[in-house]
Amino acid sequence: MVNRRQVMDGLDLAMMVFWFFAASSQFSYTAQLLMAALGYFVLRIAFHWRTVLRTFFSSFAIWLVPALALVSVLWSPERALTLRAALQLIVTALIACYFAFRMKLSHVIAGFGVAAAIILMMNIQGVLTAGEGQMFRCGFDHKNFFASRVTPAVIVAAAFLAYLRGPLWLRALAVPVLALVAGLGAFAIIRAESATAMIAAGAAVAAIVGGWVFATRSLDTRGRLVSAAVAGAALGAVGDVSGGREEPIDLVLDAFGKDRSLTGRTQIWAAAQTAIEERPVLGHGYQAFWWTRDGVLVKQRQFVRPDQPFYFHNTFL
Repeated sequence: MVNRRQVMDGLDLAMMVFWFFAASSQFSYTAQLLMAALGYFVLRIAFHWRTVLRTFFSSFAIWLVPALALVSVLWSPERALTLRAALQLIVTALIACYFAFRMKLSHVIAGFGVAAAIILMMNIQGVLTAGEGQMFRCGFDHKNFFASRVTPAVIVAAAFLAYLRGPLWLRALAVPVLALVAGLGAFAIIRAESATAMIAAGAAVAAIVGGWVFATRSLDTRGRLVSAAVAGAALGAVGDVSGGREEPIDLVLDAFGKDRSLTGRTQIWAAAQTAIEERPVLGHGYQAFWWTRDGVLVKQRQFVRPDQPFYFHNTFL
């Protein structure tokens, strides 16, 4: 018989997928969905507040960044904006802590993958019907945003394909669905021509496959695989040092058809270095830099509207 705990666990899992979907998508109704999910988890956190706070303060790695964001209100040129962004960050961290003590890690990973798969399926028509060389957005501000949201679907589907356990009937049902999600997701990432998504998905899938091969082989075979990998890396390093005149990162960028400025990212990284040197200790205030004169100029350099969210392509910067 189903008890109350099982019902709440199922509801938590469904709302977690709902939260991931609302936080990752850019449809016109995303804000309303996110507020509904936020309301649910705020109530759940209030009910389990002791355990949530204990988890939150259990490690400085969890509370340090939200605390710094909140304190930066004191020197931010846009205090109201920084306060709102800091509170959003704190609530997000508290929700993550709620996930940590209420759910298994495998369920959280699966929920993230399901949300990404839903985004993929809701946008697959745009991917399939886009003309050659045509940039499709699929409900997002940019194709790179779409590709980054689809990447978790590919990675999670590949992981479950490699390590799926259970009855034969369950695997018979799950394998075709997982293969479809992984295949369509890979196709969408390639069509989006997002080098970052391609590299991230490719590296993750290669690691998953390598881990599966390593786990299913004998100790002797494992030793041979490790030796082959080390030998290959050594040969590559020797070849690069002795005769290579190109930087490895440049070769990778050329292979993916990307310019060596990373589509102008090196310019904004230079601007980031200048901004950090101006206020190296306290910074400019959480999320406030983009509303200062220099921040607006950086956005204009990247053809981004002043009211759009933006970053230096590095969260810590």
